Amino acid sequence: MPGSLAAAPARIASIAWLGAENALALGVAPVGVADAAYYRQRMAHPPLPEGVADLGPFWEPNLERLLALRPDLILVDAWSVVDGGRLAEIARVERIPAYPQGSGGWDFAIGTLRHLGGMLDRDALAGQVAAAAEGRIAELRRRAEAAGAPPVYVGLLARGGRNVTLYGGSGLVGGVLERLGLSNAHAGPFSAAGTATVGLDALAREPGAVILCIDLATASGDFARSIAGNALWRSLPAVRGGRFGLLAGFYPFGGLGSAMHFAEQAVRILEARGRG
Repeated sequence: MPGSLAAAPARIASIAWLGAENALALGVAPVGVADAAYYRQRMAHPPLPEGVADLGPFWEPNLERLLALRPDLILVDAWSVVDGGRLAEIARVERIPAYPQGSGGWDFAIGTLRHLGGMLDRDALAGQVAAAAEGRIAELRRRAEAAGAPPVYVGLLARGGRNVTLYGGSGLVGGVLERLGLSNAHAGPFSAAGTATVGLDALAREPGAVILCIDLATASGDFARSIAGNALWRSLPAVRGGRFGLLAGFYPFGGLGSAMHFAEQAVRILEARGRG
């Protein structure tokens, strides 16, 4: 019956992007993912194979398509409004927390990977992936320290270019910054999800900071459009000093793959700033 698993699932459908990312990290390509085309733009690593079916929007997945894919397991965000009862008629449903609850962002990323590894009977592989990430983040921390370890803002500019959503706190970005030995330049509070929306002028409060901007590069808005003709952006100390860089293909609510993708890009930007 759909509600139980006699063996490790072989066919996974993931409405939750975090679930899809973790499955790929464990060597399991999902049969379907919500918003697959957009996923490929936002989640660079591990890459989503072209043959993975698009399940439609995460808030209203195509149930007929999902049924036709015959999944053994459906991964869905804990906050999802999708009718869990209807999903359970198709396959077992596993709800995934969207952000840390009682743990930091790094531990959360490791924990969700290990949890899925246990479900898929890939505990050993999950441990290997986690250990490799621990080793790599330690190396990146040394490089960040060598680059001066400046405070950083990590944000997504609103399309109008007047506000910015900052990331940190107990979220994924906050956890990675901590492991890299970098302080978050935003001293204000963050939500439980690790976000804070502020005016763009707030990025001037830490004059020596480096700004790391998420570049969506989609039809709904990208970094270039956000700063076009934006005098306030050009007036920021970090911008005047050339201390900013773009984060491509980064989803701040992802898992360990997203964490490492962010860490790699952040350190490269800091090193390039040091050579500039």
